[in-house]
Amino acid sequence: MKTMRAITIALTMSALGACARPAQDAPAAAAAPVKVETAAASQMQERLSAFGEVEISPDHSRTISLSYDAVVVALRAAPGQTVRSGAPLLEVRPTPAVVLEQRRALEELRFARADHDRVVRLRGQSLATNAELAAAQQALANAEAAADDLGARIGSGGVRVIRAPIAGLIEAIDVEAGAIINAGAPLARVGDAESLQARFGVEIEDLGAISQGASTIVRDLRGDVSSEGRVSRVLRRIDPATRLAEVTVALPANASFLPGTPVRGEIAIGAPREAISLPRGAIVYDGETASVFVVQGTTAHKTQVRTGAELGDRIEITSGLEIGQVVIVEGGATLEDGATIALQQSGAP
Repeated sequence: MKTMRAITIALTMSALGACARPAQDAPAAAAAPVKVETAAASQMQERLSAFGEVEISPDHSRTISLSYDAVVVALRAAPGQTVRSGAPLLEVRPTPAVVLEQRRALEELRFARADHDRVVRLRGQSLATNAELAAAQQALANAEAAADDLGARIGSGGVRVIRAPIAGLIEAIDVEAGAIINAGAPLARVGDAESLQARFGVEIEDLGAISQGASTIVRDLRGDVSSEGRVSRVLRRIDPATRLAEVTVALPANASFLPGTPVRGEIAIGAPREAISLPRGAIVYDGETASVFVVQGTTAHKTQVRTGAELGDRIEITSGLEIGQVVIVEGGATLEDGATIALQQSGAP
């Protein structure tokens, strides 16, 4: 996965020129359907592009596991499902070995109680020492603790319903019905769907330019959903699988992404600067030479320019154009140098 440098262009409404169209009473042959924009300086922010994926923040996610070996009896929910706190997720029962362990613990408890009672009677008859009584008391306490621990963890040994610890989205169900799971193995994961983050992979040489809290524009790969977040973590190590470093961006609560969405992030780097930019459609290419049509009076003059960075539908103009010049942004591809145009300012009757 490679990263790319790009420029984000923040345009203010005052920087936009008035749109123009040919005057309605002009001869059809003398006018072309064009729109214009006045070149203006706007603040630009250099950004680093990277690709990643949206996920629920681990700080707002709960993984469910058991403290004993068990068999999955049935699944009661599916990944991607929204659940309330306490909603059933799956059913489990202890393995036969765990049930046998509980029975053994209960049997040892009965024996410890009987032995304790026997030693107490003997001590009352001066037939047992204080040390023997203390040992019997300790053995009973140990047996009670073991039985209570197993009882608290597996209950009666029957089927147990595992429920969602919080309200949210089921991120994963890690088991299948009939599976035998070991103690501590993850069963399911539930997270707060409004606590999202995006994890990106970036080249190691770009890490030095990324700072904590940097503004980041996050978009899905189709461009349908976007949100602005902030860099929350920069890991200065290489992932052996991707050969990239990891950057995490915290997203706002109103972000419309679903967990698992592939996204592109544009991370702000460097200091903002002033520059001229134009819509992509304003630039006419002749091979590798870029030009724009500058309007002077009623004439469109083809003017060679040099372009810089680009992002979305706008491209930076680094030379050949001055602030205040009026540029054709739509319709220039069909014009010839020196073409006559008749403009009607936007908003005119």
